[in-house]
Amino acid sequence: MTETVAAEVADIRKKAWYYSVELRPGAFTSGQMHQNMLVTKALLGRIDLRGTRLLDVGAMEGLFSVLAARAGADVTAYDRFDLSDRIRLVCEAYGVRVIYIGGLPFHKFVADHHARRVELFDVVLFSGVLYYSIKKTLFLYLVRTLLKTGGLLLVETAAALDHDTVQLFNSRGRYYPGSNYYQVSTGWLDYYLRTLGFRILDVEFAGRSRQSSIIRVAATCVLTDDPVLEHDDNWGKKRLIAAELSEYQPLRVSGGFFAGEARLRRSDYPPSCFNPKIGTPTLDLTKTIVTKVPIATKRDDCVLRLDDRLPHQPTAMKSGDGGALSSSASG
Repeated sequence: MTETVAAEVADIRKKAWYYSVELRPGAFTSGQMHQNMLVTKALLGRIDLRGTRLLDVGAMEGLFSVLAARAGADVTAYDRFDLSDRIRLVCEAYGVRVIYIGGLPFHKFVADHHARRVELFDVVLFSGVLYYSIKKTLFLYLVRTLLKTGGLLLVETAAALDHDTVQLFNSRGRYYPGSNYYQVSTGWLDYYLRTLGFRILDVEFAGRSRQSSIIRVAATCVLTDDPVLEHDDNWGKKRLIAAELSEYQPLRVSGGFFAGEARLRRSDYPPSCFNPKIGTPTLDLTKTIVTKVPIATKRDDCVLRLDDRLPHQPTAMKSGDGGALSSSASG
C-alpha cells in the first residue's frame, strides 16, 4: 500500500458517519451500525424495484439509496442535513446515480416538489425518521402526498408493542434515548396508516424483549387513496383527521397510479394476522408482530460493502453509468 493510499484509508476510517460504508476495499467509515437497518433491508429486498421512482427520506449517506439504485430504481435521496459531499463519495465508489436534495426542512422539500409539479413516486422509503418527529401525524401525511395511488410505502420506526392507539411522550428519555419526543404504539401506527389509505402487506421487526416494550418495526404498505377502516368504525368514517389535514399545504396536486402490490414479493401470512373487519387484505400490525419471530440481527451485517446487493432481487440489475450525483440542492 502506497503512502498516498494509506493516508486516504486512514482518513476514511476517521470519518464519523451515520452509516458504516466501505469506500475503498477494506476501508470503512466509522458508522453506528444500528441493527434496525436490517428489518428495512429485508422488506426492501422483497420488492421488485426495477424501473420504479423511489424516494429515500432521511437518506443520510445513502446506504439504502445505493442498494435501491443497484436493484434498478431511479432514486431521489432527501435529508434535512446537507451531506452532498458524502453522497458524492458513496455514489462514485458504488457506480450509481442518485438525485440528492439535502439541507432543507421536509415540509419545504415537499412544497418545492409539488410546486414544480414533478411526477409522484412509486416507492417511498421512510426508515428511521418518524420517531424523531414531534408532529408524526403531519409528517406521515406529507409523506403520503408524494406517493402515487397504488404506490408502496416502506416505513420503519421505533414503536411500543401495544394494540392500544397511543403515543407515549418520551419525558426524560424514559422510553428511548436520543432526540425524539414520542414513541408511537404499533396500534397507533396501524390505525393511522389505514386512516391515510394504506393497507399493510408485509412486516418485519427486531428487538422484542422482556425488559422493554419498544421494538423496531418495519411495514410495507400499499396506498389505496381511501381510508381503510373496520366496518364498525363510525368515528373513522367521519374523516375528521382528513378534514384537519386538508387545511395544510401542500396537498397532492398530480395524480398517477402504480401497481405496487403486484411488484411486492411478500411472505405468506396466516389468516389470523389479517384484520377480519376489513374486506381487503391488510395485516393487523400488532397481531403480526406477536405471531412472527424477530429478524436475526448481526452487527457485521449493518454495513454497506462494495459488493452488496439487496436480498431476493433479480440478478439482472440496472447498471449505473459511473456518474455520482445527478443534482444537489441545499437550503
